[in-house]
Amino acid sequence: MGHLAMTGVTQILESLFGSEKPPRTMGALEAALGLRFGEADLERNTMGHFSSRTPAGDVVGLTASYAWDVYHEEPATTLERLRSRRVLDFTVQLARGRGAIEAALRHRFGPPRSVAGQRAYDSWFVSANEVEGEACALSWYDKMPDWAVDAPDPAMRERFLLDLVAAVAGAETHDAVLRAASSPPPGSGVVFGGAWRESVSLELVPPIEALELARFLGWPNAIGESNDVHQSSWRIKIVTGAGAYGPVTAPPTYGRWNIGALLASRPSGGEVAGHPGGPTGRQRLGPKDVVRVFVIGPD
Repeated sequence: MGHLAMTGVTQILESLFGSEKPPRTMGALEAALGLRFGEADLERNTMGHFSSRTPAGDVVGLTASYAWDVYHEEPATTLERLRSRRVLDFTVQLARGRGAIEAALRHRFGPPRSVAGQRAYDSWFVSANEVEGEACALSWYDKMPDWAVDAPDPAMRERFLLDLVAAVAGAETHDAVLRAASSPPPGSGVVFGGAWRESVSLELVPPIEALELARFLGWPNAIGESNDVHQSSWRIKIVTGAGAYGPVTAPPTYGRWNIGALLASRPSGGEVAGHPGGPTGRQRLGPKDVVRVFVIGPD
């Protein structure tokens, strides 16, 4: 990291909080913090993550995650590419300014809530202790991390999803599915994600264990399956039998609607017995596997 172009926490605060949205690209973040990235900042920082601990004025260090499609985009091996990447989250370590930062955040968002030893103001987090004095770490997340989300009521979440699939089973139209899905109760950890064409999506926040979801929705022989060439996206399928080319699978189905229970990552339970390999991936579900997105649609 180069030198600090602007001096003082006040200017940094104006750049970070002066508009409705925080810096959305690495280049905009660089400018907001008054930094100058150099060629040395490209080392080990080209594949979705950025870290620099070189002091620069009040900025002691910066870490960030940025969007990078590993299958379709070149690594950020140039400053131009790095600066164009969309910021997903960042943490800036500051040598001073905690009081001013928290005053600005409190003015904009109201009193903080305590989360994992940090003070949370909407999507902003301040980490500090009395020993550090005015030093602090200031973090921002484009998407609220799971550890910062209040735990849902498991019984309420289960009841809503059970009632939802029962309603979907009898739904004849997309509007009927939309009505059933669009108003999850507060505290259930279910968020309406939107509707398009003939589909409706829900987000489970935080995600739910895949095995637990399959248990209470009554999905026997549930596995994870991927049909994309990179096997980067996985969803729950049900093994319904065996054929000449291995297990026969189908999505969970209610009436004329299928459920796409999207897994957050590749399933961890190991290969499905009898699966011959090939372009379709099939893995058993393990206790660490979670579902974050729940899509209802005709296919």
